[in-house]
Amino acid sequence: MPRNELTVSAVAVKDLAQALQRRGVLASAQVSADSAAEAAVAGVEINEQRQAESALRALWTEARNNSTDDALGLKIGLQVNPAARGLLARWIAHCATLGEALTTFIDHIQLLNPAERWQLLPAGDDVEIRFEFLLPYPQIAVERSMAAMLAWGAVLAGFDVADDRRLLPVRKTELARTEPADSPLFYQTFGPGICFTGAPGGVNRLWLDAALLQHPLPAADVYLRDLLAARAQQLPVFGMSAGMSSAAQANSAGQTAAKAPLSLRVLALLEQDIHKFSQIQAVCTAVHLSRSTLFRRLKSEHTSFTELLNQQRLRLARSPQAQGMNAAELAYLLGFCDSSSCYKFMRRLRSFPAGS
Repeated sequence: MPRNELTVSAVAVKDLAQALQRRGVLASAQVSADSAAEAAVAGVEINEQRQAESALRALWTEARNNSTDDALGLKIGLQVNPAARGLLARWIAHCATLGEALTTFIDHIQLLNPAERWQLLPAGDDVEIRFEFLLPYPQIAVERSMAAMLAWGAVLAGFDVADDRRLLPVRKTELARTEPADSPLFYQTFGPGICFTGAPGGVNRLWLDAALLQHPLPAADVYLRDLLAARAQQLPVFGMSAGMSSAAQANSAGQTAAKAPLSLRVLALLEQDIHKFSQIQAVCTAVHLSRSTLFRRLKSEHTSFTELLNQQRLRLARSPQAQGMNAAELAYLLGFCDSSSCYKFMRRLRSFPAGS
């Protein structure tokens, strides 16, 4: 594996591959073609192993292409498997409260998948949690994360299954998709306050009662929490060799930004200043690459500059900040030079494929 290739928890790849196999979405031959997944099926201990992020994304793409089940992501997320716990999951299990566990997970989500991002935002008596991927993942992958947070949160909090509290209670939810024909599981998972915005590439978020974050975790153990936190700091995230010395890993940690996949670096620039970095030459200067090399490397990561720019504009267009803006204000927010270009972009939103 190239040293600068984005990696994810091998436990996550194993768990997803097995979940898809159980549902007949993924053939055994497809899993066996991947050596890490093959080792996982053989029962090899992989709690601290890493695997290429592209392998996880490929599984989700296969799931979307091979299944017509609109609720597939939810079903996988709701299936709690205590054995499928990587280092991060074990770490947060020993936090003092749900709130500490959630913020710890968000702050260190790169241990699971650096391409995934959650945001925790205050919202009066509630907290808003946003879910997104910085690389192209289907909508079912986002819904899997949302459902898994509710299911695992209830497990960590020790909610009694007999009390029918197998999921954290949700105030309301917004999903960036049209309402599926078979929607009961969505309402069972997210409650009656669910809203299907019909906006592929838009915001996926839910709201919890802020008081819920104060709920204590029965397995809380400061010693084990700190021990696991220290161990997590020693793990390579961006594909470094498992045999690298601790000193070499520490030296390499300071170079993480330079080693990060180019697509994530470009997205970070667009988030920083979309007006400046919507110009391709500004990006080339910032990452010290020629235009042709930039395009070639982004293509090797299965994306393009235009796709990354559209992703950021989609996020901004669906953000609360954009609500109520007039045409000129929205054009400025999205980094357009004029309202006409912005209008054309907004019209094209309707043609973006669902789950893209």
